[in-house]
Amino acid sequence: MANIDPIISEAQEWAEMDASISPQCSAAVREAIVSNNLPYLRSCGFGGVPRIAFGTAGLRSKMMPGPANMNDLVIIQTAQGLARYVQKVNEGAGELKAVVGYDHRENKALGISSARFAQITKAVFTHAGISTVLLDGLVPTPFVPFAVRELGCCCGVMVTASHNPKEDDGYKLYWSNSCQITPPHDSGISSSILQNLTPWSSYDLTSASPSTSQTSSLLTSYLASLHSSLCFSIYPSLLSLPPPPTLPKIC
Repeated sequence: MANIDPIISEAQEWAEMDASISPQCSAAVREAIVSNNLPYLRSCGFGGVPRIAFGTAGLRSKMMPGPANMNDLVIIQTAQGLARYVQKVNEGAGELKAVVGYDHRENKALGISSARFAQITKAVFTHAGISTVLLDGLVPTPFVPFAVRELGCCCGVMVTASHNPKEDDGYKLYWSNSCQITPPHDSGISSSILQNLTPWSSYDLTSASPSTSQTSSLLTSYLASLHSSLCFSIYPSLLSLPPPPTLPKIC
């Protein structure tokens, strides 16, 4: 019984904090508490299970409640810690800008999605005073680091888990050089997240609207950049080559 009480108390504290942020996730945790579903609570990250770690590749875990997983409250905490760290290392640099993109991943039952994580990130950054472009619609991952460079951003976030299982989601961070972060930024951000776990505000996501015109302009520049870097732009003669032969059917 001594091992159960800390799990329950941690879960109750999380569910209370999460109630107004993600009612579905909060309800799932409360249901597990009532049914004494300890394996589920441990999978959420309660009872001494390590919190989801922020590394050089950002975050990645299952879309589930709790501090070990990807959910709205974890993204709020992450974005708050990231915003404070970015401001700290860019102190005196003037206006800071960021860009955020996302893919199609979602967990409908829990109301979790990449799109919502991206909105949360913009809302938190805006609250912190960081001017943020939320890309309009689903975008490929390389589009975000391209936008970081094109807009002169201090950082960019791409919400995706790439090739990982559909139950997962991720939070990739790109620095001002358009590359994923390197040490010691990862440990600095991780420490900053732990110092900013309590939500600063009841964020209004309706105000975190996408930047449609900027996305369109960036997309035009992105496609032009891709075109200029393709091999047929360097070797125009490739355009006149005949198409490859049709492969024979094997069945």
